[in-house]
Amino acid sequence: RAKAAASGASSSTAVTTKSADKKSPAVRAGFLNKKTEETTAPPPPFWKRWYEKTIGPKSMLWVVGPVAKNYVIFVGVSLFIHFKGDLLALPPPV
Repeated sequence: RAKAAASGASSSTAVTTKSADKKSPAVRAGFLNKKTEETTAPPPPFWKRWYEKTIGPKSMLWVVGPVAKNYVIFVGVSLFIHFKGDLLALPPPV
């Protein structure tokens, strides 16, 4: 670049380089290390964390429960038919 700038072949490059030096940086230093409210706030009490994980509205019980219910019903009916299927049989003809 220095050779091109000296010969005058790339005068536009020299102009943009000079103008880029005068601009402020696009992103401030420490942009990714900002503190947020979540990181500065103390963690919630134990009972609240336990409630949210176990029986709260967004807990695993309410998320997985409706899907697991279908599997439990399917396995229960399958086992009933396998072991007690004779109870479901029609009576012999007369």
